[in-house]
Amino acid sequence: ISTSTAVGAGTGAARLVGVAADRPLVAGRHALAAFPPAAVSVHLVDPGGSPRNHLAGVVATVEPRGTLVRVTARLAGTDVGVGADVTAAAAVELDLRPGLAVRLVIKATQVTLYER
Repeated sequence: ISTSTAVGAGTGAARLVGVAADRPLVAGRHALAAFPPAAVSVHLVDPGGSPRNHLAGVVATVEPRGTLVRVTARLAGTDVGVGADVTAAAAVELDLRPGLAVRLVIKATQVTLYER
């Protein structure tokens, strides 16, 4: 079962589609979305395909972590940060750096929603 809900904290929220963790959620209600950074892909333009969660963001930090790079982006118009683990090659190819506008894509099957 998937549902669309507003998620976020503080001064911002985003609309995400995911799977309810323990009971059905009411569409449009606030919830917490949980997903691993490895489930987030980073693009310079909005990609096509089946992922239902496409979020606009701006890169805040780029941090090497062994063979991966953790990119943290702030969602447009919010104070919500989203982490993404990408390969070092992808980080170089995309020229990921603070201030760069990006599109974050997360498959709905990778998002678990918890009622707040």
